[in-house]
Amino acid sequence: MKKHLFFIATLLLCVAGSFAQEKDRYTVSGGVLGAANYSKFRLEDDIPGTDTKFKWGFAPGVFVTFPLGNVIALEAQAQYSRVGSKSETGNTTTLDQELTYLSVPLFFKIHAGRYLAFNLGGQADFLLSAKDKTLPASVDNEDDFEHNSLGVLGGIELFPRGRVTIYGKYVHGLKRISEDANGVPAAYNQQIQAGAKFKLFGKRIPGTPPPPPVPVVTDRDGDGVQDIDDKCPDVAGSASLMGCPDRDGDGIADADDKCPDAAGTAKYQGCPIPDTDGDGVNDEMDKCPAVAGVAKYDGCPIPDTDGDGVNDELDKCPNRAGDAANQGCPVITKEVIEKVNYAAKNVFFATGSYKLLDKSNKSLDAVVALMKADESLMIDIDGHTDAQGSEESNQVLSDNRAGAVKAYLVAKGIDESRLKSAGYGEGKPVADNTTAAGRAKNRRTEMVVRNY
Repeated sequence: MKKHLFFIATLLLCVAGSFAQEKDRYTVSGGVLGAANYSKFRLEDDIPGTDTKFKWGFAPGVFVTFPLGNVIALEAQAQYSRVGSKSETGNTTTLDQELTYLSVPLFFKIHAGRYLAFNLGGQADFLLSAKDKTLPASVDNEDDFEHNSLGVLGGIELFPRGRVTIYGKYVHGLKRISEDANGVPAAYNQQIQAGAKFKLFGKRIPGTPPPPPVPVVTDRDGDGVQDIDDKCPDVAGSASLMGCPDRDGDGIADADDKCPDAAGTAKYQGCPIPDTDGDGVNDEMDKCPAVAGVAKYDGCPIPDTDGDGVNDELDKCPNRAGDAANQGCPVITKEVIEKVNYAAKNVFFATGSYKLLDKSNKSLDAVVALMKADESLMIDIDGHTDAQGSEESNQVLSDNRAGAVKAYLVAKGIDESRLKSAGYGEGKPVADNTTAAGRAKNRRTEMVVRNY
């Protein structure tokens, strides 16, 4: 057994030595612990037909750890430890023993990195009580056992320098706890213990890391970007492009730029935004990228709303198809103009009223016929009065008379959008209002052919 323990100790020391020492230092630390024991007696000689079994117990206690460097520490513990053993022969319990010790483990802790440690040392146990529970009534039998025990231990810890440490250990008794008696062979303690330690004091003192090595700077192309970071180490470039050149300065390295001598955008792989129709408006802004246009209309041609071949900017009648020679407006013949003027002179109203007289119908029907024959024809209807009466009443009368003519034409099927009516009262006389003949000329309705 001693050879095995020596081998384990040697192995643990080798493992610990293979890990780099931590640079931090640690102060003395300590706290409380709690664990479960799983124990039984190890008999010097087996008893035929008898099976020795493990028994559960518990072990609360305290601990103190003394660091001996960054790798090795010495730890002492004191535990109130309950262990025991059971023996069965057939189906009969022949022994149910319970021992209570003050256990004092003392061991070296070997750190294998930050999260793992191995424990190796010894343990002294001082008997506090002994009870035989084989019979229904417990019997104190402390005198049947040695009052102290010695053993060796080995174990493992997880998070050994943390606030909470989880551990497990095996204790192998070296000293007999009972002598041969009544045919029962000598016994030794053995136990497996698992639990957790809770640190109450102690701290880590950060170490000072060694200074970093002096970097070796190599920059073959002399562009200020070290070769290790330079994607183009043999051609001078800019730091923003990891040492690669950019002749056109568009932020795209020449190696990735399809137009290295013309500034462009990443979307077009370093080339300028295209202008397919060559109208000076690039395709991303051009609503008509395949047809040359003007910037005012987002790259589209100047519109020709009425489709007469005269664009809207030159067309004085952009919503009515016309003739280019007439600036895009329809050509109205002199004959039509004269017929409309003649009709306007033969429109009559009741005296002081805007009611059309029946003798006006023939002239107005002639205008309806002209407008139906030429749908491009548009007419302004103007009402005028003489200076008799107040300006307000004359204005209202002229408005109503012009409106009455418009209403007649609309009733005959002429679209209202082709007609405008307005009254001008006594404001636009064509003759002298001081004579009866002049006033008669001023009381009139005019119809003007609109060519725009």
